[in-house]
Amino acid sequence: MTDITEARKQLIALRNEHKADSPIGSRASRAIEQLQNAEKAETPELREKLLFALVATLAEIAAIKHGAPATTQIRPREVE
Repeated sequence: MTDITEARKQLIALRNEHKADSPIGSRASRAIEQLQNAEKAETPELREKLLFALVATLAEIAAIKHGAPATTQIRPREVE
């Protein structure tokens, strides 16, 4: 099993645990989509940009799980 496959399974489990319409569940859905888009990226630069967005989404999930407001947003820096 690849790391990407395992990550997808864990994100799906997280989404199911928290319900897709909750703050964590909706971000887990977004992270699943971002992971799939990064896998399909046509250029290394696009893949990198998509992975930075995925990391920001995962940071939002972690922050909310540790008590941050559900409105927490983390934006990745622009990739040069």
